[in-house]
Amino acid sequence: MEADFELECDLPEKLRELHDAVLTRIDVAWSTRVCEIHFQGAPQTCAGRPFVLRFGGTTNVVVPASQPWGASSSVLEVRFVKPDNFVFLMQSGDEISVCATSEPVLLPAPT
Repeated sequence: MEADFELECDLPEKLRELHDAVLTRIDVAWSTRVCEIHFQGAPQTCAGRPFVLRFGGTTNVVVPASQPWGASSSVLEVRFVKPDNFVFLMQSGDEISVCATSEPVLLPAPT
């Protein structure tokens, strides 16, 4: 019998320093399968300025907001679970999941 576990692996460099980034918005363009997650800058990312993570080939997005640890819009950590699941553990205790066929692209937020 196989063990039931998630296979975690190395994160893309751009996702390693998102601790304390503040999530402001999540957009999903259904027809183009693009998911964009908008943040106010984390101390190490984009010099603290707003930025967007754009995921292409998005197949699933799960956005719970039950806040089991209390209200917060900040990222605690990010994990990558093979083959295509990016999981954002929020400081609220919620786990936001984006399944995408390509690594996210880090962009400055539109002005």
